[in-house]
Amino acid sequence: MSNFLTKFIFLPKIYFFKSYETSKYVIIYIEGVFMASNFEYSFALVQNEMISGGIFGSNSISSSDFLNQIYSINNDWQRALVDNYNIQGDRYLLKGDVENAKKMYQSSLNILKSLTSTDSTNNKLQLDLTNSYDKMGDLYLKSGEIQKAKEMYQNALKIRVMFSYLDQFNGEWQEGLSVSYGKLGDLLLSTNDVAGATEMFSKAVDVLEKLVISQPANIDFQTTLSLDYEKLGDILLDQGDKNGAKEMYQKSLAINERLHDYNKTDVELERNLWIINFKLFTTDYDYGFLQKAVDIMKDMQKKGVLSLVDQGYLNQFIYLLS
Repeated sequence: MSNFLTKFIFLPKIYFFKSYETSKYVIIYIEGVFMASNFEYSFALVQNEMISGGIFGSNSISSSDFLNQIYSINNDWQRALVDNYNIQGDRYLLKGDVENAKKMYQSSLNILKSLTSTDSTNNKLQLDLTNSYDKMGDLYLKSGEIQKAKEMYQNALKIRVMFSYLDQFNGEWQEGLSVSYGKLGDLLLSTNDVAGATEMFSKAVDVLEKLVISQPANIDFQTTLSLDYEKLGDILLDQGDKNGAKEMYQKSLAINERLHDYNKTDVELERNLWIINFKLFTTDYDYGFLQKAVDIMKDMQKKGVLSLVDQGYLNQFIYLLS
């Protein structure tokens, strides 16, 4: 059975479409109804594989072929089909079916590439295209296809660089730039391209520092910035630059402490705090940082949120302090 979204007026369980060729109505069985996020259109989930009536001839055709032919004549309908492919891809991904998820996302990407080829200045379409490249890149990375993942991320980055230059005050493009730099940084680091990864993380930091200043209430920007500082610190520490690493870790720590002040119950933030304090300890063996890490971990232990793995680290740290 194929699941597709189609944009038409619907009645419960039954959908009517009037053919301009035959002036006859075709009846499509409706399994359920999906409302688009912008509420501009109503969509119906077409569960049956065959459509009765044969709009494009005397024989019935598959619902996928039918809808593709219908959508091809209207850009808005093609956008709806993009949304549907993404929804289906997300569902497959939740089930762990990477290959079928990849097929759905690729179908979405193909439509967006076609749409942007005839409407290259459409800001929303280009944003959607970059997100589609990211989705494909993530899947290729998940399946170990590093070079293909890199190509997808680079395609997204090229678009984001161009549009962020043309519209320098557009926060969405600036955020997208930081995403591209971060994804490429992680990928390059995984392939031991330390120089390339450092360049990408540094560019991500430059963008995020500006975004945090312009949107100080955005928690996601601050969280991502703290992680990128930490990644740069890790690289510098591996290279023997302890002072440079310490500077990056201190910047990361300052953000995490500020975020933790806003949300004392966030376990992940607490974990980040002890990790960064420990990393600061490794830069110059200042036992004050190690003690801070231990204090945070003991507090987490009391609240019952310290994992068994972290309990092992706590025991080691206590030994180092003794």
